[in-house]
Amino acid sequence: MKCALAWMGLSWILLSVVACGDDDDDATDGDADADSDSDADSDADSDADADSDADSDSDSDSDGDADGDSDADGDSDDQDAELIAEAVAAGGSAAQALGVPLKTEGEALHRERDRATENDARQRAESGVAGSSIVTDADCVGFAWSGLEATTTFTDCTLEATGQPLDGTVTLTVSIDPTSFTLTFEDLTIGTTAIDGWVTLSISGPMDGTTTLDADLGFAIEGGAEVNLVLDGVTVARSGGNAVTLNGAASVTSGDLEADLTLEDLVWASGDCLPSGGTVGFETDTMTGTVTFLPTTPDDGVVEIQIGQLPAYEYTLAACGA
Repeated sequence: MKCALAWMGLSWILLSVVACGDDDDDATDGDADADSDSDADSDADSDADADSDADSDSDSDSDGDADGDSDADGDSDDQDAELIAEAVAAGGSAAQALGVPLKTEGEALHRERDRATENDARQRAESGVAGSSIVTDADCVGFAWSGLEATTTFTDCTLEATGQPLDGTVTLTVSIDPTSFTLTFEDLTIGTTAIDGWVTLSISGPMDGTTTLDADLGFAIEGGAEVNLVLDGVTVARSGGNAVTLNGAASVTSGDLEADLTLEDLVWASGDCLPSGGTVGFETDTMTGTVTFLPTTPDDGVVEIQIGQLPAYEYTLAACGA
């Protein structure tokens, strides 16, 4: 009987140990599963954070590139607009200083074109160039005529219209009917700028007719950029005092830049190398805008430039002759 009881007690202890062991295993398995779920969640969160960071970096880089491109485009437009302003100021000044002073003698030749001789035409041309016209002193100019074409040499001259120094040789060609004067040149120096090209002043219509100015000029502006300015049938009218007003179409090219221009009431007063009024509208492949010349521009060189709908800003032109 005692042995039977002992055996029953031992059996109960063994059963308890086995039961406890199963509970521990279940707990361990539960903990392992929980740890595994936690690790998976952590990995998922880590991946999500990494994706978020990558997206954020990508968006930031993209925004930065876009901002950089926008800034670069804006700077390029500003530079092109300023080049246009410089080209019109320097080239337009040269064209009007060489061509417009021939207007008075051109109108006279136009009125008498039906009876004018070659000698009459030569005298009109010389008076327009060396009288109180293109230059201030007739003694600085020499003419060598062949028919209605003259090799004309300027030596230490001063331009009547702008007060700038003038040196070099031009070929002066006169046409009686239709009436025109054309000056063709290479390395003609105005101030410190060497200019190649030609300028033509034409008179057409009844009586004194309509005066137009055409030009094709190549030169370098301050900073060294080579530019080409073309005036296409720009009308010339006298303004108050000794000023003239230009209206019409023009264009500027320089490297990859091509701009169509519209000159509107561009005023040059006698003695000024820069306009004192008027606007130059411009259009390129990438922008439109306006350069406005102010009454104070001849004194301080400041113009206003507006690109598209952006606010206008002030820009100071290079000094005349630079």
